Amino acid sequence: VNFAYTGIKNSTVTVGKQGLATPWTVALDSDGNEQTGTGILAMTTVGPVTLAGAYFNQTNLDQSGDNVGLFNAVSPLTGESEGDEDIATVGAITTLGPVTLDAWYLDAQDRFDSYTVGAKAATELSGVKLGADARYVSLDSENVDVDNSVAKIALTADAGLVDAKLAYAKTDKEGGATALDNDATTTLLGWSLTANNKADADYVQAVLGFDILSNLNLSANYGNVEYSDAAVATKDVEEEEVYAQLLYKMSKNLSTYVRYGTYDKEVSSTTGTKVLNDDTRGRLQVEYTF
Repeated sequence: VNFAYTGIKNSTVTVGKQGLATPWTVALDSDGNEQTGTGILAMTTVGPVTLAGAYFNQTNLDQSGDNVGLFNAVSPLTGESEGDEDIATVGAITTLGPVTLDAWYLDAQDRFDSYTVGAKAATELSGVKLGADARYVSLDSENVDVDNSVAKIALTADAGLVDAKLAYAKTDKEGGATALDNDATTTLLGWSLTANNKADADYVQAVLGFDILSNLNLSANYGNVEYSDAAVATKDVEEEEVYAQLLYKMSKNLSTYVRYGTYDKEVSSTTGTKVLNDDTRGRLQVEYTF
C-alpha cells in the first residue's frame, strides 16, 4: 500500500509499503519471493542523469530472498526481528549513446554497506544485435571481518534465428555474498547455480538458442562454478549443470517454458573427492502476468 507524488517536474516520490527496487534485491517476483519495505523512494531526472534515493525503516529482508548470512530471522544481539533495521540507498543512472551506466550505494543498519557500478551496451553489426553487461559489487559486513565482492560480465548476440550468451563471474577469495536474492543483478544466476555467497568462485555460463518459430525458442544451457568451502578452507567444490529449455511465449502476458537436464556437485579435499549430487531435473512453468 503506497501512494506516488508526481507534482515535481521529472520526479516521482513513492511513500508507503513497496518493492525494494535496488540492485541487491528483487522488487517483483511472480513466485512471491520479493523484497519489500515501508518507507520512501524518490527519483528525479536531470538531463541525461536519473538520481534515486530511498529510506526504509521496516523490511521483510529477515524472511524473504536467499539467506546468505546478511540478515537473520532474529538478531543475535537484540533478539528482535532484523526486518526492523533501517535501509538507505542512493543511486545514479545515465545513458551515453549506446551505453547505460549506473552507480549505487546501500547501507543496512548494523549489518553491512555495499556499492556497485555497472555498464550496459547495445549495438548492431551486420544485422547481428550485440550486447554487453558488466558489473562490480563490493560488500562489507559490519559483524564479520570478510570482504565480499563479485565482478561479472555477460556478452550476448542475436542473429535473428540464433541467439547466444556467454557470462563469467569471479568472487573474492574471502567471500561472495553480494546479493540479498539470487535473482538480483548484483550476482550471477543460472538454474541451480549461482555465484552468490560463494568464496573464490569462478562461474562460467553459456547459452545457445534457436528460434523454431517467432514465439518458440529452444536453447542449450551450460553452467560450471568452482569455489572454496567457506567453512573449511581445504575443501574445493565444483557444481555443473547442463539442460535444454523450450520457451513458448503465447502472448504478451502468457509464457511457458520446459527445462530438463542434469546437475552435479562434487567436493574435493585432502581425503579425496565425494559426489554429493548426480541428479536429473525437470521443470515446467506457466506464467501469466497482469
